[in-house]
Amino acid sequence: MKSLLHKQQELEDAEVSQVEVEEYSPGLTKFIHNSSVKGILGSGFQDDCSSLDTQGLGNLWYQLNLRSLPENFDWEQVGKRYLRKIKALIRESPELREILDSQKLDAIARYTQESAGIIPEFDLRRYQEGLREAYGNLRLDSLDTTGCAYNALKLWRIFIAQNV
Repeated sequence: MKSLLHKQQELEDAEVSQVEVEEYSPGLTKFIHNSSVKGILGSGFQDDCSSLDTQGLGNLWYQLNLRSLPENFDWEQVGKRYLRKIKALIRESPELREILDSQKLDAIARYTQESAGIIPEFDLRRYQEGLREAYGNLRLDSLDTTGCAYNALKLWRIFIAQNV
């Protein structure tokens, strides 16, 4: 259990002797197997996770009535160390990296559709016909409103395409 190791490292960082660290081991094991703790620790595998609910972890430790931690024990430090290890594990593991890449591609596709308004069943021919209908006639009525013959003047009769 990597999480157990992180907590043991934090206990050692808090200058707790090796004998005392071993006395925390049964409590750490009970803590790690708690479903609420698993949920908090599992959230670290989400792509958008930047921090763990370390306050929730601390509260759960005391709710489980486990041995009190040293005064200088830092849950924030445990959370940061745990997240760094998870990110390294994801980068090093081909299976986890493949899952993460797949999730990122799905998120990019969703974001692109939402922000750009891309329609998957886009009909280019109908769009082209709509543009020709809307802009095919030269609109001279804004210049001279008296001439109704201007409305029949096709844009393609006036425009000469350039050949280079």
